[in-house]
Amino acid sequence: MFIDSARFSVSSGKGGQGCASFRREKFVVQGGPDGGDGGKGGDVYFVVDSNTDTLSFYKGKKVFKADKGQPGMGRQKTGKSGEHLLLTVPPGTQIIDDNTNEVLYDLLEDGERFLFIEGGKGGDYEGKDVVGQDIANELKLVQFVDGKSTTNTIKRIKNSETSN
Repeated sequence: MFIDSARFSVSSGKGGQGCASFRREKFVVQGGPDGGDGGKGGDVYFVVDSNTDTLSFYKGKKVFKADKGQPGMGRQKTGKSGEHLLLTVPPGTQIIDDNTNEVLYDLLEDGERFLFIEGGKGGDYEGKDVVGQDIANELKLVQFVDGKSTTNTIKRIKNSETSN
């Protein structure tokens, strides 16, 4: 059995700040509040793709972050939500918490989509604080590769090392 692994941290997007503003027009006396809410931060998803064979893309990078939400604007305009972070993995990948070595999720089927961390909620127009982002400190992805062709490849590699 051949094991491919990668370690990194992920973080969801932080929600955007709300906008505290008041309506100002020439013939509207004391227009009242018209601020907008901040946009929601991006979520972090793991997506299984059978066309992906290794976790090599995740090696070398230490942190992956989803986009943060845009701030709210006047005239009750809500900020744009942050882009979701889609982490593509091969079938058979396990998501493991590096601190506890607990298997958090087993990704098996092609097209399977797992919401790992939800993005932060945007602040409201009254200027209340933004709900923070979630951070997973250390993750470890492990993929078990097995099959006839893999076994033959591993044998060839071992044989070439011993002949040199």
